[in-house]
Amino acid sequence: MNYSPTALKMPWYLALNKAYVPEVGTLNETPDQKTRFGTFEKSIDSIGDMLKLGKAKGFISDERIQDVINIDVHSHNGMELLADVITNDFWQGYSTHLNTMRGAIEQRYLSEMPNELKARFIEISNNHLSFQKLSIGMCEADTYTEKFKITITPSEIFLTDFDLGKYKFDSRIESALFSLINLTMRHQLECAAAAHGEYEWLMEETLDGNDEIANKIYQYWQQHNEDFELDIEEMGKELGIESYVEGIEEIGIEPIISYVASMKLELKITRSMEDESAKQCLSALAHAGKEDKNIAILHKMACYLPNKPVHHALENVGDISMEYQALYTFGSQLEYSLVESIFEQTYQTGEEAALMLEATELGLSFLQNYFESLYLKSLIQAVLE
Repeated sequence: MNYSPTALKMPWYLALNKAYVPEVGTLNETPDQKTRFGTFEKSIDSIGDMLKLGKAKGFISDERIQDVINIDVHSHNGMELLADVITNDFWQGYSTHLNTMRGAIEQRYLSEMPNELKARFIEISNNHLSFQKLSIGMCEADTYTEKFKITITPSEIFLTDFDLGKYKFDSRIESALFSLINLTMRHQLECAAAAHGEYEWLMEETLDGNDEIANKIYQYWQQHNEDFELDIEEMGKELGIESYVEGIEEIGIEPIISYVASMKLELKITRSMEDESAKQCLSALAHAGKEDKNIAILHKMACYLPNKPVHHALENVGDISMEYQALYTFGSQLEYSLVESIFEQTYQTGEEAALMLEATELGLSFLQNYFESLYLKSLIQAVLE
């Protein structure tokens, strides 16, 4: 994740971003009239969570908590005090806590891995960290909730690619790495390109969403092996789907083939994350690690990977979901075609993703998992090169 510099001068930054007391305009001249702060009123729950977490973790002292309890929430002075506590107590403490958390994970990786991997590992992990920004305040990409909150936003469109070609002649290791990648990425923000559902709407319009027909067309295409130059009218007769021929001719055969192929890959990805697959993955890595020190460190670090993701600590508050800005692939032409189509849509709309992170222990658990899996995916990519 990418952050603006702070007074902490850390190598990895967490900074206050657009945290401010809202302007309220001219106060009513009536002496007993109280000023209403709309943003504060809409954000009471999230600010309350920050104060509770700050007190529980020691970011905010008991004295400062008491000061906040006694503020006049209808006054400028009250809002200024609240903003000061959130900015200089909670956020600085939260920043330090996360940097300590992240640094400990990074140091564990660096202390265990072979020297020849270190430079590339650091380069890859720093690159991944730069794609996301964690901030507090009002998020520009959030046009709906208008809350003061912690948000995660992507700094740009990004793709994480895993090329398993290095192990294509060892099916057991290749399968184990495929499983490990998916087990790792479920704690990250990228969506598998194959699981995006890019062509679902097109299949709904063309084939009434009938996957059985789509599979028949896919099998027919495989049997005839004519790339995408099939006689669609003849295919319609042979498959008994004459009523769909006109729609298929309009879009061509390729989107249907891509749709079915992506479904098959998505199913493979899902199965690779099942409990039995995870056990087989670790067993295969442990065995291969006896002869390959790079695989050995992968296995050792994989044992730290959490069992279950905690994405329920996040809420989508952006114009679009994160899957339109962050994807991962295994380097196939099918996936690249999907990525190109998805990212082109995102670029054309100019819309942005944003996630609101709970200011709770659950939110910290998400970030713990996020950093653990970020360094593991970086190590995987370094090993695969």
